[in-house]
Parts: sequence; structure tokens; C-alpha cells
Amino acid sequence: MTRSSVSLTFLLAGAMASMPVVMVGHILAENYGTIAALIAIGIGNTLLCAVGFMMARLALKYRATTSDTVGRLGGGTLSKVFGVAMVVSMLGWFVVQCSVLVDFAQGYCPAAPQALLVLLIGASLILTTMGDIKRLFVFSEKLGPLILLSCLAMFMWSIVDAQIVQGSQDTIAFLPALSLVLATSLGVVIDVPTYYRIASSRKEAFLSLFIVIWLVTSVVQVLGVILVSQYSLTELIMSPFGIVLAVSGWLMNVNNLYSAVVSSQTLFKWGGFALRSIVFGGIGLMIVGLHAGESLATTIEAITLGISSMGGVMIACVVTERRSALALGCAWLIGVLIGGLGLTGSIALTGAAQIDAFSSAGVASTLFLIGVQLWQSQLSTNSN
Repeated sequence: MTRSSVSLTFLLAGAMASMPVVMVGHILAENYGTIAALIAIGIGNTLLCAVGFMMARLALKYRATTSDTVGRLGGGTLSKVFGVAMVVSMLGWFVVQCSVLVDFAQGYCPAAPQALLVLLIGASLILTTMGDIKRLFVFSEKLGPLILLSCLAMFMWSIVDAQIVQGSQDTIAFLPALSLVLATSLGVVIDVPTYYRIASSRKEAFLSLFIVIWLVTSVVQVLGVILVSQYSLTELIMSPFGIVLAVSGWLMNVNNLYSAVVSSQTLFKWGGFALRSIVFGGIGLMIVGLHAGESLATTIEAITLGISSMGGVMIACVVTERRSALALGCAWLIGVLIGGLGLTGSIALTGAAQIDAFSSAGVASTLFLIGVQLWQSQLSTNSN
């Protein structure tokens, strides 16, 4: 089964036009100011687009899910490590998004018990995910055009009253802002092979990614930047934009759960796709008590550090065309460690935790792979 760029674009673009992505733009402008937010969005999504193109090449080369692609690049052990990172990241996003949906529903139905809302929203997400990717395409092709047109209308309406705001930071903190932009979409970008393995051609895959990342995601984040002078985060959830963004958030959360379930297939052999959807969806719903609006920025950056590090490892594999499971596993751990220290402020190589994780893992992978190659060459020379 292959899909055109239109189908792939509706699948991911409809999901990216969601409340948490708007909230990221809102947080950027509130903390760092309008100018820093816009620069970070432009540069960050350009970098993400470039990485997405490289991942699309891998998708069309191997025609396999991201976890299986990692296995072909670095072996089964690295594939399992990636599976853990993806499951944690996507379930984290599932919890964040589900929390926002519950808050939205609670605002319109204050008398409804929160547990009931969690159950109803979670059941709809799990039942949709159980239909595999074919059902995702059905929903996205019906909802995607409506969501994108609505977001464009919201953007045009809100820009009339747009104002430049100063952030709460004393200086323009560009790199921390850039780190949050990268963290927002990095999971989607690294997981490109899972979806684009069924793309009909490289040209259509590239076109779809350009629209999803550089156009749609940027516009939705800029919408959040614009709205910072008009709504607080709580007001934004309950604003006139809320209904459309809630529908889009629901679609995005189906994608989150789908990615987690697909990535788990490298870790466990039990059960079919439907059972895994129920198990992982249930786990996510059990921890939905997270208040996304209060800790969104930190949560997003923390749950995507493993993905950032793995992205650097995968790029190093593509560039060097070398493989070593032990070397790549160690490089991934180095990336996670340095990124984590950057997030806590203990060590800040660039001031952006995601860039620290990605670049350190990429450099470490390259050096380790070259070192392994030289060591193997020396052993071969000595044996002769």
C-alpha cells in the first residue's frame, strides 16, 4: 500500500495543528518575547525539516518502521533502545495531550467527574488506534482539511490584533526557545519512517514533510505567539479556537498512541496490535493526572531527550555508513546524559538541551564508529 503526499500531509498536518503546539508558541512569546519566539520557530522548523528529509530517505530505502530501520542500521540491541525511547516519548505526549483534552472537556462540562471524561476520551483514542494505520488515514482525510482551513481562518482573524510582547526573561534567550521548538516536533520527525514507508515517491514524501513541518507547524506555533497578547494559557484552552484545536489534538493523540504501539513491537512479542493499543493506552490513561498547562515546556523537553539523542546516532550512521551496536548504544547514552544535564542547567554546551543531546550523540557516534573501524583495521594488519 502506498499513499500520495496529500494523504500523508492530512495525516500529520491535521495532528500538528493542535492545542499543545499552539501552547508552545504561547509559552515561547510569554517567556522569551515575540522576536526570539519567531526566530526560534523559523530556524527550528527549518532544521527539523532537514532532518525529516534525511529520515524520509531512510523510510523509502528500507520501507520499514522507524524501530526496524534503527535495527538495520545498528542491530537489534539499538533497535530495542530506540523502542524504549519512542514508547516513553510518545506515551508522554499521549498523557500531555489527553490532559489538555480533559481540561477542555471539563471546562464545558464542569459537573462531569474527571475520571469519566478520562475514560470516555481514552476509549475513543484506543478504539481508533486499534484499527491500525488504515483507520488513521480514514479519519485524517475527513478531518484534516477542516482542521487546516479552520487554523488558517484563526490565524488571519487573530493577526489583526497582533502585538509585539516582551518576554519575562531579561535577555533574548534564543537557544532555550529553539530547544523547545525542536522538542515539539522531534518525535514526529524521527518517527517519519513509520508513516512515510508507504509514500509513493521521494518527491512526494519531501513535499509532504515541507508542508507539515515548515508551513503548518510554523503557522500554528506563530498563532500561539500572536495569541499571547490576547489570552492566557487557561483562556486559550477555552477560547473560540478551542473546539477546532481539541479535535486536532484528538487526532494527534491517536498518532501518539499508534507510534508508541508500533515502537513497542521491537520490545515485546506478546499480543497483537489491538491488545497493545489497549495496554499502552491504559497505561497512559492511568497517569493522565499530569497538568499539561503548568509544566508543558519542561515535560516536552524531558520526554524527547532520548529521541533527540537517537536522531544524532541515526544521522551519524547515514553519514559514516558504519555500524557498531555497542559504539552506537554508548553514544546514545552520552547524548541523553549531556542533554539531561543541559536541561537541569548543570552543563550547557549550547544552552539548548535538545541540541546538546542531538549533537553530542552524533559526534560521539561518529568518533566511536571511526575508532572501531581503525581498531578493526589494526587487528587485521597484526593478524596478517
